[in-house]
Amino acid sequence: MIHYKYAAILNVVLITFMFGAGMPILFPISAAAMAVMYLVEKALIYYSYRQPPVYDSELNDSVLGILSYAPLLFYSFGYWMLSNKQIFSNDIVWRNSMSEKEITNHLWDQTLLNIDVTLGETYCLPLFCCFWFFLITTTFRDKILSIVCDIFPNFEIANFDVDEDLEPFFETLDQKARDWYIKEEENSRSVLKFSVMDDENFEKIKAAEKSEEMTLQGVFSYDVLANPLYLHEFQYFSAAIDNREDFIIDDDSDEGNDFVQSDMVKLILNLAFLPEERARKFEFSVDGCLGQYQSTFEPRAGSPFREDSASPV
Repeated sequence: MIHYKYAAILNVVLITFMFGAGMPILFPISAAAMAVMYLVEKALIYYSYRQPPVYDSELNDSVLGILSYAPLLFYSFGYWMLSNKQIFSNDIVWRNSMSEKEITNHLWDQTLLNIDVTLGETYCLPLFCCFWFFLITTTFRDKILSIVCDIFPNFEIANFDVDEDLEPFFETLDQKARDWYIKEEENSRSVLKFSVMDDENFEKIKAAEKSEEMTLQGVFSYDVLANPLYLHEFQYFSAAIDNREDFIIDDDSDEGNDFVQSDMVKLILNLAFLPEERARKFEFSVDGCLGQYQSTFEPRAGSPFREDSASPV
């Protein structure tokens, strides 16, 4: 729940800036708190958290926007604390009775309305000036930035649309990569009974024409099984290989179920695409894998099923 972490950061930072001028010890304390939070979160990301947070940059930008007002708290509260006469003065205020009003000579109207008093407090005058400077620049920063960019165009910060003159993705695939996509998806749909690609993209890749100018090089997909390194480690034989059963050797004498070795890898890596009921019933075995598409299996060449039987031969 990253919003709770952001709330904790805002709480520590804003409280520190609000009272830090009068209590400087808050800055090392908050720095230690941030360091502990960073180390704990770093460790939890590596060893505890399993699901990444789902959020975009809006939350982060909002927090940065709030943090930009922290200096205003520091300058305003800092000036008010340091301009207190009783902090740096040894004058004792005597009262004749408890009902007599105590005169502190520390009034807000003197700060705002009496410029002579403000200018006379030279030791805290920089905080006063910085407060108004940051208040104006923070409140009207968009307008000020626009004016600065009009005067100095090179200062402009914008999101640039990078046009690399690339063809559509499916058209940049070579024939081998396109066949891999199509046959893997067809095998997933017809045999394993789930789909990785949506129908729209599946039709696009089947109808795509190969680009004459450029072709993607290296690993062309985020699919783990498209990476040769993982392909070798999982001993996976793609459905794009003709008669792939001839290349697979499993640990039983039944040569009709050799394809299950690779289909099991495909199923395990894509359990998230299966309905929850099917995923919970999955067993790490040949029979368990065959049972995933047993009831809806369409017989094919070398099928381990007979049309008159619901159990593997």
